[in-house]
Amino acid sequence: MAVEDWLKRLKLAPKSKGHVRALMSTLFKCAQRWELVANNPMQLVRVKNVSKRLERPSVLTAEEFHKLLLHVREPYRTMVLIAGCLGLRASEIVGLQWRDFDFQKSTLLVQRGVVHGRVDDVKTEYSRDSVPIAPELVKELM
Repeated sequence: MAVEDWLKRLKLAPKSKGHVRALMSTLFKCAQRWELVANNPMQLVRVKNVSKRLERPSVLTAEEFHKLLLHVREPYRTMVLIAGCLGLRASEIVGLQWRDFDFQKSTLLVQRGVVHGRVDDVKTEYSRDSVPIAPELVKELM
């Protein structure tokens, strides 16, 4: 299939190729809705290894993380600190409110996320959870 061959030749990560395919499929769906085309040819197009990483993600050491924090200004420093210590998604961090923190019990209740400025539930049901906070992080946040 010509589109599959074209996607294979693109010098992009498999996930990016998957995004290109998905966008083209959406465009054809709109064309179908507007009765410009009869069917969506992108339904037949496959992209191999869409979820496969090309490179292993790099992980910062504790020392590298502390060095990084020295160069980040507020309010981003607090966001980076929470991300690094608790492993939350960016959307979950942006959705945090001070009332979500229980400093007496050293816990954080993750219950909302913000995507494109819209406040909504967290991405998955497993994300809505109480997360323990280390005493050092509690002290830093206070």
